[in-house]
Amino acid sequence: MRQRIARLCWLTALCVGVGVLVGLSPSFAGDRQTTIKAWVETGTFDQYYPEMMETFEKKNPDIKVDWFVFPWVGHIERYSTAIATGTLPDTGATYVGLFATWLYPRNILLPLDDFMGEGGVTKDNIPAIEDLDYLYKGNVYAIPFVYGIYIYAQNVDMFKRAGVPLMPQDHPLSYEEYVEISEKLTKDFNGDGVPDQYASAYPGTPAPGTGDDVFPIFRTAGVEVIEDNEFGLNNPTGLKALKWLINYGKKYSPLGTAGMDRPEVKALFNEGIVAVERTAYPSRFFTEWPESYPDLNVEPAMPPRWNKAEGTGYGCADAYGIFKSSKNPELTWRFLQYFFSKENEIFATSKTGRVSCRRDVGGKYIPMETDFAKRVMEVTERQAPFAKGEERHPAYAEAYEIALSEIQAARLGIKSPEKALSEAEKKVNEVLKKYEGF
Repeated sequence: MRQRIARLCWLTALCVGVGVLVGLSPSFAGDRQTTIKAWVETGTFDQYYPEMMETFEKKNPDIKVDWFVFPWVGHIERYSTAIATGTLPDTGATYVGLFATWLYPRNILLPLDDFMGEGGVTKDNIPAIEDLDYLYKGNVYAIPFVYGIYIYAQNVDMFKRAGVPLMPQDHPLSYEEYVEISEKLTKDFNGDGVPDQYASAYPGTPAPGTGDDVFPIFRTAGVEVIEDNEFGLNNPTGLKALKWLINYGKKYSPLGTAGMDRPEVKALFNEGIVAVERTAYPSRFFTEWPESYPDLNVEPAMPPRWNKAEGTGYGCADAYGIFKSSKNPELTWRFLQYFFSKENEIFATSKTGRVSCRRDVGGKYIPMETDFAKRVMEVTERQAPFAKGEERHPAYAEAYEIALSEIQAARLGIKSPEKALSEAEKKVNEVLKKYEGF
């Protein structure tokens, strides 16, 4: 009897031991895994996501990341639908203007203050949390992950073909000087009356993100869409900037660009139709052009400014938050903690050329073996002092869309510039009445 009991005890111990060992196997671990959903940004960062997710899951075998790379165009509509249908992910990315003004007031994000302090995710190490208002009513709701400073890309071969010196890399041109260069770049080489190459193009479709290309023209002239809780473009300065944009498009951009979105305008540059493109991320110089377009000879340049003291873009922008609907906020934070860890940020920087928002990473780990890479980063650093955050007004998204719609109508010739700005003012100010005292 004692032998049978002893044998049973031995078998029980063996089974428990085997169970422990089996617990290390993928199949058993999978049964104990919790899945979190993450919507991640498409673009020049796509190529490092699979390896990053694999590394995270190896370090966190109890978590499975169901990640979806969403197209930037239409992602606001995707969020709107998810909010309406209760299908939001645990975490997702968008850019700070929409976090600060669209998601915060809807009370659908978790404050992150109680989570912070682990893995180096702190206001001290990611200063943009405070510098660019990733706060709402004193709480942190979003963590910025990419430092986007707009610089220009110029097609060297198109400049040479037109006999035009490249745009400077050490100082910005005035818009008047930019027009002079654009006139020389726009050429009809075969004499059929239609240019074979154009200088540049600005998108016009009223969509979030498109304004990042259009509104700097107004911003560097010294006006913003919202100023002191009122529409700020309907004045002589704003009218001058709009007329410049319209005239420029008629003379130096392909027909139809006023109705194009950013990806279509981007394609014009990649296909060698326009000679200059405005881009937010130095990473495109290191990834997209040499990888997808190896024959495209590209150099960086500083963008033009009306007023050399005015900003032209923004610093840290795109960000992640945790939605209140998440059933696993602690595990989601563990994912974000890894995403923003120094280890992963160094990996992302080295793989994509993106400039990290972490103070201890920044752009230090971008491969700089070539003179070309050094020039790109030098131009980015020179532009950095002029980088300016977007408006953090609660009406940001709605006001910008209204303004873009009216600007689009003026560019397409549907309305006069004066009427477009006047109607934009009426519509935007009506919206802003809801935010008196903001």
